[in-house]
Formats: sequence, C-alpha cells, structure tokens
Amino acid sequence: MALKLEVWDGSSWIDKTDSCVSLRRQIRSGGLEELNGELVKHWVSVGQEIRLKEDDQIVFMGVVYEVDRRHRSRDVERCGFKAYDYLIKYDRRVVYRLYQVGTKAGEIIWDLGKLAKDEVPVILGGIGDGDALLSPWEIQNEKALDIMKSVARGINYWLRMKPYPHLSMNCQSYVRIPESPSINLSTFTYLWWFRHRGGGSGGSFSRIFGRGGFQFEVAIDAETSELKFYDGSWKSFNYSLPFNVWHCLAIAYDGSRVKLYVDGELVKAVSGGRALSGDQYIG
Repeated sequence: MALKLEVWDGSSWIDKTDSCVSLRRQIRSGGLEELNGELVKHWVSVGQEIRLKEDDQIVFMGVVYEVDRRHRSRDVERCGFKAYDYLIKYDRRVVYRLYQVGTKAGEIIWDLGKLAKDEVPVILGGIGDGDALLSPWEIQNEKALDIMKSVARGINYWLRMKPYPHLSMNCQSYVRIPESPSINLSTFTYLWWFRHRGGGSGGSFSRIFGRGGFQFEVAIDAETSELKFYDGSWKSFNYSLPFNVWHCLAIAYDGSRVKLYVDGELVKAVSGGRALSGDQYIG
C-alpha cells in the first residue's frame, strides 16, 4: 500500500509525502472526516486544499483547517496540520429556510448541499430520501453543516463527503479515448462537472466533448458562454453558463433529440443528433 500526500498550490497538486513524518485519518459517525499530520521543513496554510492517495486512488480530499508551525531561527522546522473533508465548507453557510410538512430528509440535504456548489462540485446523486417532516420546520440563522448533521443523525444516516476526481483543462489541452465498438452508441448520455473559467482561443467555440470526424460535438461559445452542439451544423441550447461556477452538465440523445440538463434540471431539448463512432475527445 503506497500513500501519497498532496496539497494544491493554486495551479497544481504538490507532493508532500517525503516531508510528512506522521499522518492519521479519522472517520467519525457523528462528525467530519479528519486528516491530521506533521511536516518537516515544509508547511501548509489554513484554507489550502489537501488530498491523500492510496495506491493512486483518492481516499481523502478536503481543506486545511488548523496549522501549528514551529520555527528555528526564521525557518519553519515543523508544521502540524488538521484538515477536514469538504463538508467543512458548509460550516460558514448561514441558513434561513422553511421546510413544509412532507419534505423528506434527503430533499433537505440536497437543498443545503447546493449552497457550496460555487466552491466545490458537490455530487448529490447518492442521497437517500429518508423520513418526511410531520410538521413545518423553520430554520433561522443556523449553520448549514449543523442542520445537515442533525438531519442525518435524526434518521440514522451517515453524512459523508466522499472524494471525487474531476478533470481541469484549458482550451489548449484534451483527452483522447480511442475508438472501441463497445462505445459506438445509437443513444447515449454523457455527464460532466464543468467550470468555465474564461474565453477560449483558436476559434469561436471551445470543445467540451466530441467524437471523431466531427460527427458530434458539444462546445461552449468562447465569448458568450452559450452552449451549442454540432451534428453537421451548429445548433444552440439557448443557455449560457456563468464563469467560474461549477455545474453538473448532462447531454442525452434518445435517437431524435439532444437534451441538456444543468444541475439535474432539463434546460432544453433540440431536434438533431446522430449515432456515434470514432475516437472520443474531452476538451
């Protein structure tokens, strides 16, 4: 079992494994997932993102919450740290809500879970329904995290933010998936977490996804952020994404229409599309 500790420096993940002399990961049923450690000759800062890999699989991903730096002369000799999973981001979200009779526990968690989507691409698909409210519940000036933990505890559910991989690219890089008969589909659904950071270059459209020979392509207008797709001609969903906000996008083709879903909601269905073959391109 090989462990790797990495921190985000604003542009890339930096390996801190060699400087780490102690590390402990805790998962508590009533609290957040926690990672405690100590670095020698290196340091981390409060608010910095951190992750732990086990045999190249991410097992913890979160935010540094506390640090304890010890200096010799003016240099950092040792740096202890405590990090929590991304649920900690809900600790600073203050909630004012009124949930009516019949609202299910899962619906409350789903509603509150969207509060941090501008910071974290929260995947909400694994939330169970749970029990329903028997009376109205008014919430005023309370932390979202406290409410979420209370709801989960009340129905004996385990609230946890699991690590998620996401792909970050600019308009000049891409991933190619080679041709395979198993993915030459007549109907399909593709889903991404996507954040549009700025206008593209090298053309009027920035590709999000495409298939070989320009059979089918989903792209975003580099100037207006308008989402479009190509199936022999460009067609618009008449929907624009704001810059620097994570969204869950889904494109579904049923054989006659292409549908766009944003954050679980159907935005537009446009006639068109085609069966797919050839290499796949992401970015």
